[in-house]
Amino acid sequence: MKNIRGFLETFASIATISTCGVLVWAAVQSPTQGQRSSPPQLPKEPVSLEGVATRGNSSASVVMIEYSDFQCPYCGQFSREILPKLNDQYISSGKVLLAFRHMPLAIHLQARKAAEAAECAARQGRFWEMHDKLFESPSQIDEASLVSKASSIGLNADDFGECLAGLTKEKVDSDAESARLINVSGTPAFLLGTLEKDRRVKVRQILVGARPVSEFAKALNGLLEGKVLATR
Repeated sequence: MKNIRGFLETFASIATISTCGVLVWAAVQSPTQGQRSSPPQLPKEPVSLEGVATRGNSSASVVMIEYSDFQCPYCGQFSREILPKLNDQYISSGKVLLAFRHMPLAIHLQARKAAEAAECAARQGRFWEMHDKLFESPSQIDEASLVSKASSIGLNADDFGECLAGLTKEKVDSDAESARLINVSGTPAFLLGTLEKDRRVKVRQILVGARPVSEFAKALNGLLEGKVLATR
């Protein structure tokens, strides 16, 4: 009996070591999601701004299209710390038009409904007010909080509630799909380009992440001066 017990313990130890070895091998052989992802690609054709929320001079020669997620901490950082500086220097002065598109990530369970809420606010002419409220307190974007934020910016409660039941889901899905088609997989991401006919933008450069103001300034100044920039 003692010999049998010893044999079983030895066998169990070998099996455990073998299993761990397989798991380690699999971890080494399998690339991470980031490694599998291809870099963003410049759209071959100009992209439309039809139905997209914008801020600034609609005739500005340079456009910055932001893909964002209301539950993303880096998106919140951009909105609270970087955007105000870009607004003072480029947007409110009429040099650059800012456009916003949605890209709620699957790991952020409340981001999609928050995006729908922002589009519901847009239907009442209050997109940017809701945008600011959502990024002001991104930990409070459950449905009850969305209703409270809507009330705080003066939205019609009945219209907002009806809209939040799914009327803007297609718009959010369309935005996210447009990002997927050019391999944008992280937020925030920024498409920088020049305004062409019919509110279409020729994208010249892509920046990903909450970059410092200096990087945005360099890219925007380059476009304002007529320089063609590379994807980054």
